[in-house]
Amino acid sequence: TIPDLKKAGLILSGLTMANADATGKFDKPVAPTAETAISLPSTTAVPAIRKFSTGSIAAYLYTIYNAKLDRSTGKPRLSQKVNLYQNGKLIAEGAAEEVDLKDQKDLGRIETFAYIQLSKAAEPGDYALQIIVTDLADGGKNAIASQWIDFEIGDK
Repeated sequence: TIPDLKKAGLILSGLTMANADATGKFDKPVAPTAETAISLPSTTAVPAIRKFSTGSIAAYLYTIYNAKLDRSTGKPRLSQKVNLYQNGKLIAEGAAEEVDLKDQKDLGRIETFAYIQLSKAAEPGDYALQIIVTDLADGGKNAIASQWIDFEIGDK
């Protein structure tokens, strides 16, 4: 289902995950060109494959649409919570944190990213990352939006 952004409440885009290096740099996914559309990936930690090594750092990216503006500040007030599941079972529940609005060019389309350090002791297998965003300036039935992405931890 593709929501109508003009009629819907708070909406999250799909999540994208990518490998990050020790300095936190990651390659933001870009649209493929004719030259890259049918090329083999150089690593399995690309957005389409999503396979990460134990102990690695993964970046996740998403966009928040239709956040209400707080009457007192004129800016959105959003919190995000991250949960991690292994084989469908909640293994880590994050605390709600305020979404950083610094450097946002369009408050109707808030692009954000964060990192997750994958445990060196993580068992190989299937995992899912869930993002829950709450619009603190709204308070209505459309004040919460959620997305998830599955990925694998294992040997590369």
